[in-house]
Amino acid sequence: MKKFIRACITCIIAGIALVGCSKDDDFVSTYSERQEKAFALFNGTWADIQFSNLSGGELGSLLPDPDLIVFGTHFDKEIEVTRDDYMNGQEHLYYAQGECIYRAFDIVDEVYEDIECYYFINSDADYMALYDKETNQRYKGFDMDIQSETRIVLHDPNLTLPYIFVKQ
Repeated sequence: MKKFIRACITCIIAGIALVGCSKDDDFVSTYSERQEKAFALFNGTWADIQFSNLSGGELGSLLPDPDLIVFGTHFDKEIEVTRDDYMNGQEHLYYAQGECIYRAFDIVDEVYEDIECYYFINSDADYMALYDKETNQRYKGFDMDIQSETRIVLHDPNLTLPYIFVKQ
């Protein structure tokens, strides 16, 4: 009888240990399905064809080089970006889901300015915000329409026409 009780206790302890281990190994994404689909596209370089010489046509050669978004590291879960404020303590600024570089073409000096950014996509994957890593300020915010695996339309509410980014 003692052997049976010991065997039962050993099985119970082993079962608890296995349940504890399996929970640690399982990764559950906090992102929505739509976000996951968007993130799957966010690698490599994307170029704006709407306002650049990539648009083609008769006037294409008169337009400047394209703005570029170069996507880098994607985070498995959002990170909270905060700042320390003397009076208020630690203050929430925004959430970041990954890193990118926005390469803005300066038409006057004809050079690129690289802005290292964090990106954030809402759960419906229809809005993207870029935050300047240096200043922790929002650099750009876009209504987003992912039209295909190689084409994303980003609409800045301050502009009439949208940016049309295509994968390079």
